[in-house]
Amino acid sequence: MRCPLAPIPCEALVNRLALPYAISSCTDFAATAALVAALDLVVSVDTATAHLAGALGKPCWVMLPDFMTDWRWLSHGDTSAWYPGSLRLFRQPQRGDWAAVVQQMVQALGEGGVAFRAAQARSAGSSG
Repeated sequence: MRCPLAPIPCEALVNRLALPYAISSCTDFAATAALVAALDLVVSVDTATAHLAGALGKPCWVMLPDFMTDWRWLSHGDTSAWYPGSLRLFRQPQRGDWAAVVQQMVQALGEGGVAFRAAQARSAGSSG
């Protein structure tokens, strides 16, 4: 699949670090799916992109608020019942504290979180 950019595939855009341009140019789910497929990790808030990454089995870290989180994410935990093995949930410890969420993600990256979750997602996909 290609993003709606004459003849540059999404993978090439990611490799050229033109990600903001690629994102703004992907105007439908097929193009967004192609872009997500080219990434090692998606970082998102609770959006359709997070659900798309989960449905594709791509590692995705989802930033969630402390207040009125959507019921699909349940009220606690760092995994998703809907997308096991691919989504990791990062929750605010208190309302409005996004700095703590970002710090948790920085720590997880330092611990090799992307490689671990990617391997976990691949093994989950091959066992079914």
